[in-house]
Amino acid sequence: MFRSNFIVKFCKYNNYKIFLNKRYYLPSTRKQQDAFSKCINTIQKNSRNSKMIQYFSVSSIHRLPLPPLAALVIRPIAKFFAMVLGIQIRRWYMKLSEEEKQKFWYNVQKRRKQIYYSIFCAFSLLTIYCTLHLEIDPITGKRRFIIFTQQQMTVMANSMAKELIDENKSAVLQPSDPQYRRALKIAMRIIDANKQYDLVEDRKWFLVVINDSRINAMVLPNGMIIVFTGLLNLVNDEQVGVVIAHEIAHCLLNHHAIRLSREHLLEMLWLIPLTLMWALMPIPEAILGYILGNYFKNLTLLLPYERDQEIEADKYGLLLAANACLDVRQALVFWNMMNNMDKLNDKIWWTSTHPSHTKRINYIENLMPYALKLRQQNGCPPVYQNFWSNFSFFN
Repeated sequence: MFRSNFIVKFCKYNNYKIFLNKRYYLPSTRKQQDAFSKCINTIQKNSRNSKMIQYFSVSSIHRLPLPPLAALVIRPIAKFFAMVLGIQIRRWYMKLSEEEKQKFWYNVQKRRKQIYYSIFCAFSLLTIYCTLHLEIDPITGKRRFIIFTQQQMTVMANSMAKELIDENKSAVLQPSDPQYRRALKIAMRIIDANKQYDLVEDRKWFLVVINDSRINAMVLPNGMIIVFTGLLNLVNDEQVGVVIAHEIAHCLLNHHAIRLSREHLLEMLWLIPLTLMWALMPIPEAILGYILGNYFKNLTLLLPYERDQEIEADKYGLLLAANACLDVRQALVFWNMMNNMDKLNDKIWWTSTHPSHTKRINYIENLMPYALKLRQQNGCPPVYQNFWSNFSFFN
């Protein structure tokens, strides 16, 4: 049983109820959890605006007991041992005589039922492991696979932050710098406007501004907001706010932990074909097969998922920006600007962690009426009606 505190509207689905600010125990069976997920979808569909989803918090469930760094170190070590094991198996087999090889395959055929049973047991254990690490996303209502706790992600984020600051030690701006004060004002505007969401209110946010030409910003799982002056120098405050809101959405949606957990699981599964590859192929062919297989794995399993996360962060980042009374239409201006600066993106998007600029622009355009309506519901000042006439690409 997992205790949770929900801040959602009243919902009823098959006599299953969720009350505003009431504590209860989240159902542990798959059938009850499916009903709960459908209940969330019902809230989203029947609300005045299905895009304006209220956040509610769920406590963490079963997670990986290992320290985060130990879990990450296991991956390269496991790959190395898979390679050594495969090579040793191949060398052992090549030393067998023809008679011994025939006897070996005879024994394999004789014990094939036991082999199938072992494979079935291993698959069942993997399924149970994945099921124990499934939870319902408190924002989207979707199921997600996470093996790292928030504390573990914070430890990793602290390590990443220290490394980033050490690399750019001379470029980190002081709080008295005008660029820092400008970024701080924008970030605090977004955070203060979304404090009704407990993940925003409970997190310790802090800002680092780096004097670098990169047009980028990021938010680490520990709440560190990193903004590069390349972004500040290129765009206005509203566009900076949209980008920061997008990055904060990544943090609130726990995308870092989800992506890392997915990579960890795929790397562990990859050990099986990796071992077979080194066992069945000579070393040169095995190296080529490893490179091609790894590239194919990233192209088909990892990159599409990361692009979906970017689209999801666009959606909820736009809602955070609307709550802060930012001119959300500036998101379209920003991405059209990026599209004009990087024409190659639309052609090679399938090799990138980010979707094509055209796809993002079309998606944000579809969300724009909902975001503008949310601004209006929040009592934000009206936006400039002749806004689009200032930009040639909207005429």
